[in-house]
Amino acid sequence: MSKAGVKHSEVKELLMKDKEFKKEYEKLKLREELLAVEQDRLAGREGCTPEDLDKYLDDIIKETEHGKDSAAT
Repeated sequence: MSKAGVKHSEVKELLMKDKEFKKEYEKLKLREELLAVEQDRLAGREGCTPEDLDKYLDDIIKETEHGKDSAAT
């Protein structure tokens, strides 16, 4: 069948709307990330909890602020 013979409704059915495509892409990206995390977990690699990460980042911020205070005096 030639391109001219394809009905508009058929083309419309085949094409995703931009918003739907982006949503589906984000889902696939998240799925990929979750699978990578699960593979790491199964391989015995340790991660950290959100609370651990929050504490770690707070400590870095405090050290940086302390360093700025020391440099100013």
